[in-house]
Amino acid sequence: MNSSVIDASVEDRATLPEPAARERQPARRRLRRAGRWRRFAARGHRWVAMFTGALLLTVVLSGMALLYEPDLQKLLHPSLYDAAPAASTISADRARAAALLEVPDF
Repeated sequence: MNSSVIDASVEDRATLPEPAARERQPARRRLRRAGRWRRFAARGHRWVAMFTGALLLTVVLSGMALLYEPDLQKLLHPSLYDAAPAASTISADRARAAALLEVPDF
C-alpha cells in the first residue's frame, strides 16, 4: 500500500470527534423531538377523549331517558293512568255503529 493513503486516513480520523460525542448529540436531539411528540400526542389524546366522553355521555343519558320514559310518564302524570271502571259494556255492533258516525269512511 501507498503510505500517503495510510497517512491521509489517519489524519481524517484525527479531525473527527470521538464516537461517543458524535453519537450523543443526535440522541439528545431525538429525545427532545420525542418529548415534543409525546406532549403533542398526550394533549391530542386528552382532547379527543374529552370530546368522545361528552358525546358518549349525551348518548347514554338520552338513551336512559327513552328507556325509562313510560315509567317517568306514569310517575309525573298519574291521573292519566287512573281508569274508572265502566258502568256497562257495549257490543261490537254498537261500537262499530258509533265509529261509523264519527268516521264515515271507516
